[in-house]
Amino acid sequence: MDIRQAYSALFTILNDKNIHKVVLILHSQGAIEGGLALNWLYATLSADQMSKLEMYTFGNAANHWNSPSLTTSSNTGGSGEAGSARLETPQLRRLGSIKDQATTTIRHIEHYANLRDYVSRGGILHFRPDPDPTANDGLGPVHSNRFVGRLFKNDASGHLLNQHYLNYFFQVDSTDPATGKVVEDNEYMNSLVDVGVLERWDTVQVGDDEGRTDGTRIKDLSRLWKYRNGKSPDESDDGQ
Repeated sequence: MDIRQAYSALFTILNDKNIHKVVLILHSQGAIEGGLALNWLYATLSADQMSKLEMYTFGNAANHWNSPSLTTSSNTGGSGEAGSARLETPQLRRLGSIKDQATTTIRHIEHYANLRDYVSRGGILHFRPDPDPTANDGLGPVHSNRFVGRLFKNDASGHLLNQHYLNYFFQVDSTDPATGKVVEDNEYMNSLVDVGVLERWDTVQVGDDEGRTDGTRIKDLSRLWKYRNGKSPDESDDGQ
């Protein structure tokens, strides 16, 4: 799809007062196109309109993913209204790890990437690396292209959306494939999380602690997982 067409369609949808949620799923080059349309939308729509969006990418080929930080003003100054939200350039206020502690315009952004997917390796896994934990927490090269959102890494290969992504993350019940029902348990989603990496970089990957039997599992952190089989996440959940 032409980026201008994508922008126009999303602009119309997000301007519709009767629409309260828009879930956008992007794959491969589609994430480049979606990301560019998103950048235009930030310049033309309000923070409240943009907050309707939820975004999920697979095998993201882009080199950045924006979601400006939000600040809330408690007084009236200039042309602003009391209690109104405004956008703020995140690079100017955020120091430290790639995990953005600020509230961003789009509250729910998740990226899913196979470690041996050649597109992910040249896209999100290259431009959103997990920096050296011993590195200085000041602004550095890792911030030159920012990928806002939680990254789910899977030690797998392949780039096709259905065969290599959805089949790993959201496995269909093979006993009754015609229904398209996702099984409630699969190896990846049931895996325990490396908590240290999660807390520092907002990256979800399988922990390497042998013998662990309890703790946070990947399925506990995936908002997209909560949509399986016709379900819907709790809207009071403020997690990214």
